[in-house]
Amino acid sequence: MDENWINTWRQLLSRLSIGVALFALWKCTNLDFKELEKMQSLKSTNKLLHIQLEAIRHQAENISENDEKIRILRHDMRHNVQMLSSLIQNGELDSASHILEQLNDDLESTKPIVFCKNPVINSSLLVYINRAQKENIEIISEIDIPQNIPWSSSDIAILFSNVLENAINASCQQQKGNKEIHITTRYTDKKLAIVVKNRFDGEVLFNNASMPISMDADHGIGMSSVSTIVSKYHGYVACSHEKGWFTISFMFSEHFINDTTFSGQNG
Repeated sequence: MDENWINTWRQLLSRLSIGVALFALWKCTNLDFKELEKMQSLKSTNKLLHIQLEAIRHQAENISENDEKIRILRHDMRHNVQMLSSLIQNGELDSASHILEQLNDDLESTKPIVFCKNPVINSSLLVYINRAQKENIEIISEIDIPQNIPWSSSDIAILFSNVLENAINASCQQQKGNKEIHITTRYTDKKLAIVVKNRFDGEVLFNNASMPISMDADHGIGMSSVSTIVSKYHGYVACSHEKGWFTISFMFSEHFINDTTFSGQNG
């Protein structure tokens, strides 16, 4: 190349070839990114459908068990009423109170399992909290998410599923009696705060964005999906590992959705 950028037909041909090659490279790269986004979206959709099917199956089993409990309660109701009437007439109020408490407990046990009013997010919570309990992991939750929220319920459900899946895997590595997961959410003024923390005594590696990373080839996809969801809604995420507790916190606001000046991660 020299000062005479196009001086001969060979130079013209080479310049055109370079231009075509660069355009083709850009097009292929762009298509690869789009294909990657489609694949990730498809994986998230499939995962959510699997979660919902598992939740429906679990709820169906729960309804079947509740129907059996209600049938037994209905069958024993006349006997319990007669027994209560006899105890009250004889002044045995403590015994009558004990029977009423037992009946109340039996009725409470037939209530459907609901963690929040949003059915899609509730499905995700139901599946993973049930898995945690099967692994003898103590769950302490305070969840408040309404039925209608400004963000895609499916995205928030996938976020919960990835975070809780990691929390369960980490908790399974802890000693017996030291397996604990805390889930706390707050929803007010179209702002959603989520905090999930679990015990973990091992080492946690963080990337430049302060997100946990894994050296295993099959891990880390979940956190990538979480980062994508946070960026999509211009949300906030922060992670920490202190005194044997790993904590991940999120903040979503309807105001952030259209605010392109807001940084997607870590403020």
